[in-house]
Amino acid sequence: MAPELLSSINRMKNSNSSTSVAHSIISAIDNPDMGANDISRMVFTDPLLSASVMRIANSSYYGLKGKVASLPFAISILGMTAIRSIALASLMRQSISIPYNIWKRFLENGAISAKTAEVLSIDRSSGLSSGLLADFGEILIHNFDTQGYHDIKQEVSTLPVYERGPIQEALEVERYAVNHSNLSRMILERWGFPETICCAVAKQHEEPSKQDNAINHALYWGLMISEEYGSADGTLHDLSFLPSQISTINFEELENDTDEFVKQLSTL
Repeated sequence: MAPELLSSINRMKNSNSSTSVAHSIISAIDNPDMGANDISRMVFTDPLLSASVMRIANSSYYGLKGKVASLPFAISILGMTAIRSIALASLMRQSISIPYNIWKRFLENGAISAKTAEVLSIDRSSGLSSGLLADFGEILIHNFDTQGYHDIKQEVSTLPVYERGPIQEALEVERYAVNHSNLSRMILERWGFPETICCAVAKQHEEPSKQDNAINHALYWGLMISEEYGSADGTLHDLSFLPSQISTINFEELENDTDEFVKQLSTL
């Protein structure tokens, strides 16, 4: 692995951002003496973060649009894994330069993976968290070798959506001796995310089997849909590759919800 990529992960974990609200929230969630009310008070001190939490809790994904009026209630709906994810996303934006087009894709991944989690009857917050954070390793590669990053993305852009991730990973390993999925897993492990999410992120481009955790299925198919959604004009086209359960999603509604989610969370 290029030493600079590993150093980037360590610098982010031990950076001067330790004084930020987001850093404090992530650390506090690991503290068994901290309860939901304590976390709520910490989130409240960051207006952008608290607004983002409220917007997500009131999004169509949770079926309570306009009904979540308090931050403690919003946090109880989302759960600590989602709050940790939102805080880490905020911290990443403070620590590392993230171009808007890449950030927009992260938000789309999160929104769509939340929906695939819902149709698979698992916690939507797990889908949101894994989707939002899955490609954070790409940011490290982008900042380390911007031209190389764009060369790889361009090389895979014309492939079928289900081939892009695996071939991108192979090209990254060839250049950097590590792929973006494993870099993302390293980031999440250092911030104490559940093993199920870390594992799903590491295997995000491997089509899941029946033996895999449900989060693997939600993330894989969520990213497939997101890749198709972002590959042309922001419209879903060929989705014939989806399994029957995932294809029950109302895709017109999903497009509208995803657009709204991106608009609301673009300033996170």
